[in-house]
Amino acid sequence: MVSSTLTRGTSIVTAAELEQFRAATTGEQYARTVLQLARAERLRPKVLADAAYTAWLKSENPKRVLSASEWTELFRLSYLHGHDLYEVQE
Repeated sequence: MVSSTLTRGTSIVTAAELEQFRAATTGEQYARTVLQLARAERLRPKVLADAAYTAWLKSENPKRVLSASEWTELFRLSYLHGHDLYEVQE
C-alpha cells in the first residue's frame, strides 16, 4: 500500500513525495495520510498547510472523508504559532 510506505520512518515528507502520493490515491486516503503525517510532525509547516487545503478541496464530500473533529485537528496542526501564515503582519 502506498500510504504505508509514505508513513513509515521518521524523515520529513517532501511536497514532491506528497504530490506524487496524491496523484496515485483517493481523496479519502490522501486526507487520512496527511492527518497521520501531521500528527507525527513529518510535514514542514507550508507543506502541511498546502496539504490540508488540498485534502479539503479535493474531497467530494469532506464530511465523509474525515470527521469534523479530524478536520479541525488537521487545520489546527497546520496553523501552530510560528507558522508563516499565522504570523501577524506589521
